[in-house]
Amino acid sequence: VQAGLSTNVMKSAVVPVAAAPTTLGAAATGGAGASKGGKKLGLVIAGVAVIDGGIHSTHVDLAANLDVAASRSFVLPSPADTAAGNACRVQFNCDTGTFWHGTHVAGIVAAVDNATGVVGIAPEATIVGVKALHNGSGSFGAVINAILYAA
Repeated sequence: VQAGLSTNVMKSAVVPVAAAPTTLGAAATGGAGASKGGKKLGLVIAGVAVIDGGIHSTHVDLAANLDVAASRSFVLPSPADTAAGNACRVQFNCDTGTFWHGTHVAGIVAAVDNATGVVGIAPEATIVGVKALHNGSGSFGAVINAILYAA
């Protein structure tokens, strides 16, 4: 490690998924009702990969926007963990205790507008859970693999 560089693992990242977005004839990309040259723009709904810890896949504000089939965990089992602990490590929708930072980040990005809880910045975006951290930490290998998967 070079002097001055941190060896800490990044805590979370939000990376756009390289999937083709869907164009809807709704509010505009620049905000509701935005236009260019008098022509109304379409809203582009994109997929967003949340590279973080586990995402609670049945959460009322997230379940409708979560692409469970595309979500993955890049956290490997640990020889120091129990069988139940390792089963949780390898699932994108599992984390330890109350440490569900991935759920929090996914909610900020795309919690649905359902009159319950909060509304995300992009409430119609599709979320892909990409787990690279478990219980608040992870390896550089898991983070790198998660970034490559999301790209």
